Amino acid sequence: MGKRFNRLLYYTVFAAWLSVPMAAVAQDGETGSVPLIRGTLVRHAARITFEWPEPVPFTADVKGSTLTIRFEREAHPDFGGLLSQLYPYIVSAEQTAGGYAIVLTLDKPYRIRSFTSGEVGGVELIGVDPGERREAKGEGTE
Repeated sequence: MGKRFNRLLYYTVFAAWLSVPMAAVAQDGETGSVPLIRGTLVRHAARITFEWPEPVPFTADVKGSTLTIRFEREAHPDFGGLLSQLYPYIVSAEQTAGGYAIVLTLDKPYRIRSFTSGEVGGVELIGVDPGERREAKGEGTE
């Protein structure tokens, strides 16, 4: 029983040791959706947040109805959730600049405010009308 237990312990430790580099690879923008991107409504603002494994500086610039967010690291986010959560305010999203920037097409021009807190950064579209979202989703205000 002692040899069997030692062998089991050895393989468990070995498997755990192998998984550490694999976890790092999974967080590397090439194999996963990094950063994790979310969209939420907060009063009269549409909040876009980016969650990274470690802090990543970024800049945000809006020109008309185009919001460009540039990161100091390559980004490969999954835009599906963001587009469904913040429709109709964000119409489309794409990567540019070799993955170091994302461009969001907005339904109209908005003022923006950016923020960071540790590994989370974000941009808020100021002045959205939550009623537009209900109408776009077919949830009238009857």
